[in-house]
Amino acid sequence: HGYGKPAGVQGINCGHIFTPWDPEVNIDHKDLDMPTAKQAMKQSEVQQQQRSIERAIRQTKKKMNAAEMLGDKAGMSHFKSVLSNQQARVRDLLKDNDFLSRDYSREQIQSK
Repeated sequence: HGYGKPAGVQGINCGHIFTPWDPEVNIDHKDLDMPTAKQAMKQSEVQQQQRSIERAIRQTKKKMNAAEMLGDKAGMSHFKSVLSNQQARVRDLLKDNDFLSRDYSREQIQSK
């Protein structure tokens, strides 16, 4: 590793910091409750379902705003019911999966 030399570890521009390892103090990553590869894939798929519902919520909010601007009361009531159903789906998904959390900012319409 070229210890002490300009291009090596602890050389001129080296930013490594050596810390001692004490098994009594330090935590080994194997001891944590890390999900297996299959569990991680399943969790990822569930998270993608949540993101899909959040995208649908944003689209519904945009359509509801358009209906409001056009004065379409029937369209507004339709999109309000669609929106409440989508939000209920998110709540049910979160209730069944404790590793997920709801972030309302992902459901907001971002105008630029």
